[in-house]
Amino acid sequence: MRRAGWIGLMAVAVAAGCGSADVTSGPLATDAPQPVITLAVTTAASGPDASTTSTAPPAATATTAAVPDAARTPDAALAEGFQGAYDAIGPCLGRPAECDPGTVAVPGSPDYEHLRKLAERYASFGYEVRHLPDVSHATIEHTVLGPDGTTAWLTVCEIDGDLVVDPGSTNGFGEDIVVNDEVVARRTTIELRDTPAGWRRWEITLVGEWPMESACAA
Repeated sequence: MRRAGWIGLMAVAVAAGCGSADVTSGPLATDAPQPVITLAVTTAASGPDASTTSTAPPAATATTAAVPDAARTPDAALAEGFQGAYDAIGPCLGRPAECDPGTVAVPGSPDYEHLRKLAERYASFGYEVRHLPDVSHATIEHTVLGPDGTTAWLTVCEIDGDLVVDPGSTNGFGEDIVVNDEVVARRTTIELRDTPAGWRRWEITLVGEWPMESACAA
């Protein structure tokens, strides 16, 4: 079964966010390999239920004045960074022996170290992740942009239905053997940092998890 052990993997407890759990005791850190979360993002442009962005303190209203490109709102830039990081996870854990955590997380960050260790663990077992885009997805529920504009926190509801497999190309049976196919809904707080390469993940904290569910609790 897929246990709370990584995210998508992978932190230090955030007192106000992703509960008392952290990613060292949340979706990433376990003694057994855990599946990756690879997600598609619903951004602010998607309608009345879309995400909102605020500066810290959260009561303040964000504007595009501080954004160099006025066509790129804080919401859009954060959503792009979030999507880019998660798009990189599938290929990373799909071939864990070649995984570069720096495509997902800031080098030296808690998330980077968790992803590095997870990839090493998968590689040691010979496991690979098969991303199922029709099952796995995520919605950004809320965003908070820090006052310096280089740190942000996203509340995300993610549905993880990716497969962890023992690949047929190496297991001697000629077809994938499914190790984990459980679907789980998970709400997390994801801290992003702005870097020269774009927004990258810093830390993930688990807020709540609902096994065998396709939606986060209200």
